[in-house]
Amino acid sequence: MKIVNITTETLRHKWGDTTRDSVILNIESDNGLIGISRGGDPKIISEILTPLLIGEDPRNIMKLWYLMYQEIWKYRKIKLDIIKGSSSLGAIDIALWDLYGKYLKEPVWRILGGFSNEVKVYADGIGYYNQTTEEVVKIFKSHADQGYEYIKYHITEPDVDIAVEKLILSHQLINSKNTTNPKKFMIDAFSMWTIDQAKEYIDKTLNVPIYFLEEIVKKDNEFGNYIKLKQYTTTNIAGGESTVNIFQAKQLLDTQSIDILQTDILGGGGFTGLKSISELSKSYGVTLMPHGAQYPELNSHLVASISNGNMVPACPESEPYEIWSMLYDVKPHIINGVMRLNSKPGIGLDFNKKFINDNKI
Repeated sequence: MKIVNITTETLRHKWGDTTRDSVILNIESDNGLIGISRGGDPKIISEILTPLLIGEDPRNIMKLWYLMYQEIWKYRKIKLDIIKGSSSLGAIDIALWDLYGKYLKEPVWRILGGFSNEVKVYADGIGYYNQTTEEVVKIFKSHADQGYEYIKYHITEPDVDIAVEKLILSHQLINSKNTTNPKKFMIDAFSMWTIDQAKEYIDKTLNVPIYFLEEIVKKDNEFGNYIKLKQYTTTNIAGGESTVNIFQAKQLLDTQSIDILQTDILGGGGFTGLKSISELSKSYGVTLMPHGAQYPELNSHLVASISNGNMVPACPESEPYEIWSMLYDVKPHIINGVMRLNSKPGIGLDFNKKFINDNKI
């Protein structure tokens, strides 16, 4: 069994009031099986990584992962964008696992570990641009009505009081009649606040059920600020979405300042990279909740395979800033904040050829 071809296509699709480019990936073997994935940089995939893989056995996933990893981090590749390189590795790795699952006639979540066939999903679709208080409250209500128990809010303004107002009004609207099992909130401030601003926000939202605080402090002294934050609050601290390998993850985990690690499903090296990172984070008592609201159908296979996974993010289908629900012939279903994985081989999905053809460039 050999890899005979690796191809990418770039799609230009609607994204709110504008457009966005997304990449899809196919790996073809000599027995006709094709593994699919998403993401990565087409030039890095075709010029740097594909030559390493053509003619190789796609079942030797760990070997191929290290071939790509070593090439990305070679000194002579110092000018290569590591984030793009790692994401390209991650995209190929996921396609290899999809192909391997099809070869075994088993779903990826099962061959990766098979911890569960259900994964909780939190709504992640607020704050993709600067929204008014009224808009934020309305979207919070929409996500709650769709059955999501956990809802994430990206803070887009530096003014702490405005951010507090948006959250409290949303909490009052959706939880006023639901005090026994209220909806929980995740807060992401795009690393824009000082530690004092973060503390002020925490103090002013003590009566709101916040599940985690994500990257709400500046990155100029990221680890130091995380440590101070962890000492100040009992709320879960989440971070690390930009970590691209197990070593960077360990540097963050060694600070003992986070409860939830959010290494990106692509940037962290796909399923192979994230499986290693999940085992590392487990030894620190840390939950792994991979970053990637546009990739719930991929993140779910990883989280369903590990014991220290919890939830995956998804931009709800009701929002104009998502593509995942349109890419496949049979779209993944999230019902009441839960994605149930089937037993179809690989990731259990096939690309929607009409959508691909209508949007490719």
